[in-house]
Amino acid sequence: MIEYLVKRPSKLRPYLEGGGGAKFYHGVEELRPRPLAQFGSFRDGVDPRPLLTAGGGLEWTCSRHWAVRLDLRDCATPFPTSVIVPATGGDLHGGCMISRRLSDLPSSDHDCN
Repeated sequence: MIEYLVKRPSKLRPYLEGGGGAKFYHGVEELRPRPLAQFGSFRDGVDPRPLLTAGGGLEWTCSRHWAVRLDLRDCATPFPTSVIVPATGGDLHGGCMISRRLSDLPSSDHDCN
């Protein structure tokens, strides 16, 4: 769902967007040395989780039939507990998992404790 903040015929139109769906986490455990095994492992299977998405952007209308859009979006799902298993004595903290496409964002932005 997209909600434009400025009506037409403006050439620059900011907008907000949101939606939902599902994400399917696939776990495959292979018998081989695994880095970071002290933190956890994978379990074979599929874990479907609900997905929420939110974002916004700016649309620039070039002509009557063409537009260019800058879009920033984020997705959040509950943690896939049936395919990611904490190591013995370990524990999972938080209630959601957020993926970002921009690698320069600080990781503390997506703590959901």
